Amino acid sequence: MRKVNTLRHPAPVRSETVFSSATVREVTKDACVVEMDAAVYSTMPAASCLLQPQAGDEVLLSALPDGRLFILSILTRSDTPAALCFPFGVSLKADLPIRLESATELSLDAPTSALTTGELTVQAGEIRAMAGSCSLLAKTVKTAGQVLENCFDRFRGHFNSSCRLVSGHDDVQAESSRLASHTVQVQADNIHQTASSLVRIDAEQIHIS
Repeated sequence: MRKVNTLRHPAPVRSETVFSSATVREVTKDACVVEMDAAVYSTMPAASCLLQPQAGDEVLLSALPDGRLFILSILTRSDTPAALCFPFGVSLKADLPIRLESATELSLDAPTSALTTGELTVQAGEIRAMAGSCSLLAKTVKTAGQVLENCFDRFRGHFNSSCRLVSGHDDVQAESSRLASHTVQVQADNIHQTASSLVRIDAEQIHIS
């Protein structure tokens, strides 16, 4: 077995740029430790090397005349997930559509996210959203579907005006119900009121005609 010198050596000064392959032994926050010619050196990825190096990668190394070493690209690696590294952020711009596609899962993870667009279309077989709180500000909200089910501990709505049209049966079931209004008007061809014990109408004037 070949013995590798584990001491990190400064890159040799050369008269011209030299390219060579090396193996990544360790990745730290500030540098990558690579093995080349039975010696280890500290280097860092070049700005154009977007694929983040991992231990065990075979990389293309560039040795500059001033002694600096840079990883230009990842040549081979084992079957492990890849990560793109942008230390100072990134902006993607294109005059034509940009498409992200995954055969299994697409995830977005960030402390805060913002989406600005003129038009947004979402197509999904099923949508599940979980949030501590949710706020929606819109000029017009329209919903359409076959079934609408809501389940809340408490529901409160404030409207300047409200109109509800029910073409079929309308059923309200409550343990107790209270209707408070300045004027209440009920119109129907037939009205049927029943009570098991008491029906009470209390007013200064009662007109029945």
